[in-house]
Amino acid sequence: MGLAFPMRLLLHLPMSGTDFVTLTFVLLVQYLFHMTL
Repeated sequence: MGLAFPMRLLLHLPMSGTDFVTLTFVLLVQYLFHMTL
């Protein structure tokens, strides 16, 4: 569920939203890091 939400956001974002995509990716990495920790 936590992974499907960011992925769905990426699918709904335009091609020009590179900054938002990068931010979402960083948040996803941090989320996975806390899960493994």
